[in-house]
Amino acid sequence: MAKKGSRRRNGEGSWRFDEKRKQYRLRITYYDSQERMHRKDFFGATKREALAKMEAFHTGLTGERMTVLPTVSEWIDIYLKQYAANRVKPRTYEKYQSSLRYVTKAFGNVSLEDLKVFDLQKFFTDLLKHGSLKGDGLSTSTVRGVRRYLITALDAAVDAELIKKNPARATKPPRNVSREMVILTKSQAKELIFKAGLVDSEFYATALPVLLKLTMHTGMRQGEVFGLTWDSFNEKAGTITVNKAIAHVVGKGAVFQEPKTATSKRTILLTSHDVEMLKAYRDWQQQYADELSEIYEWHYNLIFTTQYGYPLSPTNFSRRWFRPLLREAGIHDSFTFHQLRHYHASVLLEAGVPVKVVSERLGHASAKMTLDVYAHVIDHQQDKAVAALEEYMKD
Repeated sequence: MAKKGSRRRNGEGSWRFDEKRKQYRLRITYYDSQERMHRKDFFGATKREALAKMEAFHTGLTGERMTVLPTVSEWIDIYLKQYAANRVKPRTYEKYQSSLRYVTKAFGNVSLEDLKVFDLQKFFTDLLKHGSLKGDGLSTSTVRGVRRYLITALDAAVDAELIKKNPARATKPPRNVSREMVILTKSQAKELIFKAGLVDSEFYATALPVLLKLTMHTGMRQGEVFGLTWDSFNEKAGTITVNKAIAHVVGKGAVFQEPKTATSKRTILLTSHDVEMLKAYRDWQQQYADELSEIYEWHYNLIFTTQYGYPLSPTNFSRRWFRPLLREAGIHDSFTFHQLRHYHASVLLEAGVPVKVVSERLGHASAKMTLDVYAHVIDHQQDKAVAALEEYMKD
């Protein structure tokens, strides 16, 4: 990490005190008339002396321009606006922003060239211990994400010839500690749906049970469920098609985007009960909207909305409805909406449905991914397999 006092002023380049020489070093980057980049160091017993040498050198340049190596904070801002914003989905861009914010907080005023492997490694360790706003540690998955996004940002700096090597690549990621997957029991799932029908809102008491049931019965991701439009429901075929997802981006609100992966685009076969449930819900929603008249706005023809027709916000939905529902149903508050998807997968796998079919319904990239995520559920099938074998061998 740069030493105390090494923070540069605008236009001065990057400063560092050279312990060996016992002098201040001022490093600048400049481009010649053919746009080739050069770096040059100026040393002095004082900063004023080094700066004078730099100014004398600059005076002697002909047709050449000087630039200053950006700080970490400046480069990350450039990277986000000129690189990431044009190539990643809005929701992913938010993850880049939130993750790299930890980096700018710790190294914002440090010049890119002064980032060291040791300092970054210590930084990742510190995040694990007390990196959150509350002062406790961040999860390993979050820290691994910070490291991954920083590597990407610094790779771009290497490509731009601002630095020669990417110090983040030489760091070691924290060991990935997977959190134990929480899966609802059948009785818990029923209780959750039952309590949803009792919430203190006529609109949500009708909409929430349908939303929860459909999620449990299809295994869709939250953004996919919240982004469903009525044209994706084919009542004759008894299917629902996932071809988009909705994300809420700070400053932009609800934004439609492509599903997570290519295989996320899929058509899911519904149970006859779910088909009838959606038909009845559609009729009710239309009647409800007609009664509110111009107060209810049909945004994108969404299936699930707020009571006035607006897209559901995951944050508000969790705080206002989902978390209170968990408490009412006696389910631990560590449970997340995403884990309703796990419930769907576990029910199918325990029923002996082939992994490939489960993978297709979930929209996983491959059956191997399904096997990796739900290995513990599949392991439980060993008992059934042995029992079936013993039954067969009786003859």
